[in-house]
Amino acid sequence: MLFEVIAGIRATTAPGFQLGLRLSPERFDIRMSESLALAEQVMAGGQLDYLDMSLWDCFKPPQDPAYAQQSLIVHFAALPRHGTRLGVAGKIMDAATAQRCLDAGADTVLRKPGKGAFHATGLDALLHAKGISHLLIGGVTTEVCVQTTMREANDRGFECLLLSDCTAATDRGNHDAALKMVTMQGGVFGAVADSAAVIATLQGF
Repeated sequence: MLFEVIAGIRATTAPGFQLGLRLSPERFDIRMSESLALAEQVMAGGQLDYLDMSLWDCFKPPQDPAYAQQSLIVHFAALPRHGTRLGVAGKIMDAATAQRCLDAGADTVLRKPGKGAFHATGLDALLHAKGISHLLIGGVTTEVCVQTTMREANDRGFECLLLSDCTAATDRGNHDAALKMVTMQGGVFGAVADSAAVIATLQGF
């Protein structure tokens, strides 16, 4: 499904359209081996401009003992990129830590001190500089970081679409409640759709 969404977006947008993906490598029953394989696969596909890894803490070792000999950032920085820029986030609170990430092999660094992706970061300026006005939003958790980011984006003038089957919460009730909040009052700070609907719409252009 993920690759269908990426391919659908790429097939219906102009060559200069910037396309990125954010992945989380651990927790929520995600295995480190699967995260590495997926990151390598999406970068090898040649359809992404950047891959942003939400590492929780860039310099901590993975939870999986089989990979604990190196930090998370080292594992992902070692993957072949095929022209895809690698971004990282995770307990990057100052310039010195950001420089450590760059020295470890990251191409870009996202400092995210709050729950939302826009608070005290340069994301707003970056998106506007690239002429980006519409955002597809997914990730974890639906009721905290995802919804906070969507609210922040809406306040900054972005049109937001939350992909209901590309996000998850701590439990189903929280997920459903977060989606319902988005649709209140005719879509108070965005809209909700599933990835199949997005793919079908993009293929119709």
